[in-house]
Amino acid sequence: MFKERRAKITFNEPDLIKRCQQGDVKAFEALFSEHRNYVVDIISKMIGDRTEIAEEIAQQVFLKFHQSLKEPWYPSHTPVRVYLYRIAINLAIDFSKSERNRQKALSEMQDMYDDKDDQEFFETHMPKLITYINKLESGRAETLRRFYLEAQSAEEIAEELGIAFGTVLSRLHRGRTEIRQMWEKDRVEESR
Repeated sequence: MFKERRAKITFNEPDLIKRCQQGDVKAFEALFSEHRNYVVDIISKMIGDRTEIAEEIAQQVFLKFHQSLKEPWYPSHTPVRVYLYRIAINLAIDFSKSERNRQKALSEMQDMYDDKDDQEFFETHMPKLITYINKLESGRAETLRRFYLEAQSAEEIAEELGIAFGTVLSRLHRGRTEIRQMWEKDRVEESR
């Protein structure tokens, strides 16, 4: 008997929409059950095979869908699948854009981290630089100390300090910049 009832609910979308708009949770669950895999598949095709992320975005899709059902502008004449498709595509595009921006920023920071000139500078002038490192803000000082004196990788530092990898790269870059400024200032004063 349950299967018959579910089949009836599944195929009568206009009725389910009306019931959802009146706050019927079971009707929304039926729409969710019917379209969940479809939405996850669409998102997975857009963002690649990252199931957990696709599931999270799908939840956002259904949340937006649920919120829109209560709005007077909801296009009740449009099939649910079409409406969910549009929301899923938009959210997947948003995710892809933010992911690209995040990857670009990390890549730029990684390039700074891999700067050979800075590494040679630090290795050549280490004794004097220890004094400069100690003058830095504590987070930057700790990061540079671990990186140059203890030869830890940025990944190890991030893990041990419990901070993001990008934060380590940022601290390394800013610390190096401040040390170079101190170095240049001292060179100018010594030449006087």
